[in-house]
Amino acid sequence: MKNSIDLPLEQPLLEEIGAHAQELSVSKGTSIVKEGDDMDLIPFLMKGSIRVFHKDYEKDREMTLYYIKEKEACMFSYFTIFSDHKSRVFAVAELDSSLLLIPREIMNSWQFKYPSWQKFVVKTYIHNYEILLDKLKEASLTKIEGRLKAFFKNKCRLLNTNEIPITHQVIANEFGTTRVVISRVLKKMEQEKVIILRRGKIILI
Repeated sequence: MKNSIDLPLEQPLLEEIGAHAQELSVSKGTSIVKEGDDMDLIPFLMKGSIRVFHKDYEKDREMTLYYIKEKEACMFSYFTIFSDHKSRVFAVAELDSSLLLIPREIMNSWQFKYPSWQKFVVKTYIHNYEILLDKLKEASLTKIEGRLKAFFKNKCRLLNTNEIPITHQVIANEFGTTRVVISRVLKKMEQEKVIILRRGKIILI
């Protein structure tokens, strides 16, 4: 591997990653993992952002679970090491991204060999667990308009602009609801001069 791996891990572990991991660059919108995929290679994000979501086929809806950020592994992908090795979720690149694909057997051995890897996995698990708990609280206690405002602010911060290229259907997938519901709430927010609606774009005022 040409570039050094900047992670808070033991040097022998960094050398193993360099020796066994495959580098992969993907463009925005690329599907990385699908439900039912055999997880022979576990993705580790070095740069970019990945959306992890669940599909409800009966209702034809999607629900975002969390986003993998730089220098993080996917919690659900990691769990496949200890189960049937099949993905339970979908993962799509939200931005142009660079990943390391690490063989499942190699990653499994690190759990017993490297204390820093154990610490890293526990930290990742706690972080994503807290995100999922927050989503459950939001869904039950917060009106969708408030959740949308927070979502738009986070998007603007991530993209470093107040113009968000996004469709009503994509937002509906984010919140696990229908496009009709989202369109109605967005129209109300526009009337309240919180946002400006454009085709395929939302501008945060």
